[in-house]
Amino acid sequence: MNWQIQFSKRKIIETVLLIIAVVILISLEIFTHQQSRRSIHTQTQSSGPYQVVGNKILDAQDNEHIFQGVTKPSLEWSAKGEHISEQELLILKKTLPRANIIRLPLNQTFWLSKDTGKEYQKVVRQTVNFVESTVHMDILLDLHSKGDGDDNQDHHLPNDESGRFWDEVAREYKNDPHVLFELYNEPVLPKNASPDVWLKGGKLEDGYTAIGMQELIDIIRGTGANNIIVANGINYGYDFTFDSKQLPLPQGKNIVFGSHPYNFAGKNILADWQHDFMFLNKHYPIMLTEFGDTQTCDGKYGEKLIDYATTNHISWIAWAWYPADDYCGFPSLIDKNSKVTPAGRVVQKELGPQQK
Repeated sequence: MNWQIQFSKRKIIETVLLIIAVVILISLEIFTHQQSRRSIHTQTQSSGPYQVVGNKILDAQDNEHIFQGVTKPSLEWSAKGEHISEQELLILKKTLPRANIIRLPLNQTFWLSKDTGKEYQKVVRQTVNFVESTVHMDILLDLHSKGDGDDNQDHHLPNDESGRFWDEVAREYKNDPHVLFELYNEPVLPKNASPDVWLKGGKLEDGYTAIGMQELIDIIRGTGANNIIVANGINYGYDFTFDSKQLPLPQGKNIVFGSHPYNFAGKNILADWQHDFMFLNKHYPIMLTEFGDTQTCDGKYGEKLIDYATTNHISWIAWAWYPADDYCGFPSLIDKNSKVTPAGRVVQKELGPQQK
């Protein structure tokens, strides 16, 4: 009987020690995860010029820099902009003090037009200057709309006017290290088109002539601009594969590859991300320049994606900081009364005031 009691006591002690060891390991994992998040979130001040080295973006001190922020839309549909006043930008900064970048979608027709161009460019310049000097964030200028019936998916590709747009934008901001360029919002290859069209451009079956990502990059670099350039994939800016093969990639300096992983089937789980864009991260930086959820709208998808990005040191920019009437359908991080939505609370948890 004694040996049974002693054996029982020994088993109890071993079980207790095992539980203690598991608790310690879990605590260490949580601490390490939190420290990793803190180390990324401390990079809130602009510290360009930036450069791409391998699969990382480095700042002026050669430290890895992770961009984290939100999109401030409206200049893609309004030549004067909506909800981009200095007061509203300051409120954004107060709500998300650890954000370090704002994505500003633009319209090439507004920029190039003889009627609207001058005033439109002035609005863009004033917004960029205020964000940099007072809000203390970097700016990603995104060619979001051609303004030519862009809702036609067969023409979700840049054209010659896009080349003119980037030539002018690059000349305007080439000496500003805090401005990044996103070549084209959401490219889509039409049926029967070769993936080479995304890279090199070409004439489509309906006669539309697309310009490729490589030419846009060459146009920008031809101005002397060394700003970071983001090139988004196909399938609405999401995918870098075509018929299970990798897209042919553009060449050049300071290139980042962008993706838009919305909560849609085929784009919303880890296996999708690994297969469709994350494989590039072995050699190149990845930036999620848009993501959102129009399905459940409870914030859980954004939380999953941000955790994934944080773990893999991927830059991300959430869509969108705009007071939409239908915040779920837009989708938006604030509602029509500028109150933070469930998805917005997830972003606020990441980029809001530092928790002690």
